[in-house]
Amino acid sequence: MGRRDFLGLAAGATLTAAGIGSLLGAAPAAAAPAHADPANDPDSPLRFALVTDTHVNVGSPQTTQWLTQVWASIAARTPDLVLHCGDITDTGRPDEFDRYAEILPPELHGKMHYSAVARCTRRPCPSTTDRRC
Repeated sequence: MGRRDFLGLAAGATLTAAGIGSLLGAAPAAAAPAHADPANDPDSPLRFALVTDTHVNVGSPQTTQWLTQVWASIAARTPDLVLHCGDITDTGRPDEFDRYAEILPPELHGKMHYSAVARCTRRPCPSTTDRRC
């Protein structure tokens, strides 16, 4: 499905969890054909990534290293959007959200979208308008 087709569908309907689930059967980003500038080609495939349960914890340097590697891999694939589902931080402490924002690469700023089920306990969930995310 090309970008134009997807946007046409999205304009008239709200994506539900079932609708997003059906999109997940698409080829991985690495299998999609490369375009010099997919944003200017309305027929290019929609490229997205799905991340879940990052559980950022300032007490776990290994988790931070792994997530940094995941973000770098996703950013290298130049997705149109990244959907984060599940728990963002381990406990919801402000320093965990700060760490999350620190390791999110600039290439993904403005492309992040968060599901309604993301657990954010002591601070509002990051949004696409949050400059750090």
